[in-house]
Amino acid sequence: MVGSVLSADVFARFLRLKGHDVVFVSGSDSHGTPVAVAALEEKKPPKELAFKNHAIIKDLFERWKISYDNYTITHNPTHIKFTQDFYLDVQKNGYIFEREGIETLFCNSCKLPLPDRLVEGTCPHCGDDNARGDQCDKCQKLLTPLELKNPRCKQCGRSPVVRETKHWFMDFPKLQERLAELIRNNKIIPPNARQVCLNSISEGLPERAITRDLEWGIPAKFEGAEGKTIYVWFEAVLGYVSAVKEWAEKIIKKPEMFSYFWNDQNTKTVYFIGKDNIIFHLIVFPGLLLAYNEDKPLEERLVLPYNVSSTEFLMYENDKFSKSRGIGIWIDDALELAPVDYWRFNLIFNRPEKSDTSFLWTEFENNIKILNDIVGNFIHRTLTFINRQFNGKIPKKIKFDDIDKEFIVKINSIAEDSGKLLENFELKKGLKEIINFGKEGNIYLNDKAPWHLIKENKDAAGHVFNLCAQAVYALAILLGPFIPETSKKILEYLNIQEKLDNLLWDSINENYLEPDHKVKSPKPLFQKLDIKELQKNLEKLKEKKEGIYKMDEITYEDFQKLDLRIGLIENVEKVPKADKLLKLTVDIGTEKRTLVAGLAEYYKAEDLIGKKIVVLANLQPRKLRGVESQGMLLAAEDGKTVAFLTPEKDVSPGSKIR
Repeated sequence: MVGSVLSADVFARFLRLKGHDVVFVSGSDSHGTPVAVAALEEKKPPKELAFKNHAIIKDLFERWKISYDNYTITHNPTHIKFTQDFYLDVQKNGYIFEREGIETLFCNSCKLPLPDRLVEGTCPHCGDDNARGDQCDKCQKLLTPLELKNPRCKQCGRSPVVRETKHWFMDFPKLQERLAELIRNNKIIPPNARQVCLNSISEGLPERAITRDLEWGIPAKFEGAEGKTIYVWFEAVLGYVSAVKEWAEKIIKKPEMFSYFWNDQNTKTVYFIGKDNIIFHLIVFPGLLLAYNEDKPLEERLVLPYNVSSTEFLMYENDKFSKSRGIGIWIDDALELAPVDYWRFNLIFNRPEKSDTSFLWTEFENNIKILNDIVGNFIHRTLTFINRQFNGKIPKKIKFDDIDKEFIVKINSIAEDSGKLLENFELKKGLKEIINFGKEGNIYLNDKAPWHLIKENKDAAGHVFNLCAQAVYALAILLGPFIPETSKKILEYLNIQEKLDNLLWDSINENYLEPDHKVKSPKPLFQKLDIKELQKNLEKLKEKKEGIYKMDEITYEDFQKLDLRIGLIENVEKVPKADKLLKLTVDIGTEKRTLVAGLAEYYKAEDLIGKKIVVLANLQPRKLRGVESQGMLLAAEDGKTVAFLTPEKDVSPGSKIR
């Protein structure tokens, strides 16, 4: 889910515009049994799979304009060493102990211990035969591997045996009262999160094993812990700390900035999560920090969480997101359907801050209509009128009337009003306050009716558009955290040279744009959506991912009609006035043919000469940009690149494909 990441990005961008020192980090949790299991299934080393997935996720976040200072991966030297040193300090402070005689499942065939997801079996609650060692997907009950009936090794399918092992445990009961006090005294965290944690503490915090018998992970450095790794949930949360350390030391090369953020007790650390992660962020993580900080001087202590901003669940058309059932929209597909700012706006406008909410296509359509009709319309009307009637120059103000004064109050107060909501982590309310400000701009414009006023008093009409231009600037800044690409366009139309990141939230006022400042002619900022078309395109994307193409079957006799043969490219020329097309002269054995192909984006002409390709030779000729194409070369495409098909061995031109 991108919701928590997007919320964090909006908040970080807002704080930067407020002039605060901000470092925004997160990372890919690369360890643990899910990665180990996936690696076994794909027959790849876990490290290779982890880094491959990390690169994909990092690219997607960049495409979603998530402004991380460091999006890292937990399998990196900084994080590994920090985690190992951290737990040695926690052990030294008396919060970690060793316990022997712990029963665990072991596969004699694979010579592997079987923690949680490396074992499957029958659920003791509902009888489902495909329950995992940590949870049954059918009845949603949490499990342990030893609770499963008829357990089997996920890798080989054979029955495991029970063995005894030892593990290292975190003594959370020692921290129970301090954690309860910490949560009760924190008035910032959401009420739902506070109650969940206090209920959990009142039931008694258990001692938690922090090691696993798993090869893939961070090796535990406790004495006698050879072959043990740190349980992923107890090292992933430390990634918030190590990611800043990595950023300070390796990215900006200012190691002292780690202490500036993590050891300064005035620092406020904020975490954006879904409600299913509350316990780990408000009990486990603070508990680890308390245990680490004990007996350390103030300047070496790590700061405790200022807030954990948790949201409820976002559903899809009133159903749970489910990849296996094909329910939902995934963040890569979303960008194929509509611009990123449309999604960013909708997800915050519909943020599940107080209760579960649902993505509805009808609501998505309506939200973008609101954005277009209120914000886009006001900005376009204002800048178009200034360009047409005032040569693109901001007119000067003249005498204010009561309507002007009321609008000026709104311009001068909107930054503070919406800013207070954002500072209180009410991102949805903050965005709606900004949209309401855009609505006030349209009301002001309609009340003043400068298109009529200009017929009698051009200066009076200009006065109206001066104030409207100030409101346009306000919208550019206010929308910056939410839809940054749109904000950049607005600033470009306003002919403001400074980058959005260098402007300040509090720069908004009635006089920011001076008279005679030249603005540009705007283009529409938003387009209305054809929801039915988007839904059709989404289904096509899903079918493509699954390798399912709903095409009519053909008979073997139909296939035999295709004359597929090997061709040798002898010459390549560019097609005049066609940037993507190349004209190929191809030897297909019996004769030479001219083919026109859209390869210019992917291959240089000189690199194609001498290549063997696959040609459909009995395709009806067709003219492309005035050049007759006498067949078609076969190529594969994945939406990003195109690759022509070539024989695996060297065969003669004209060889038939059967």
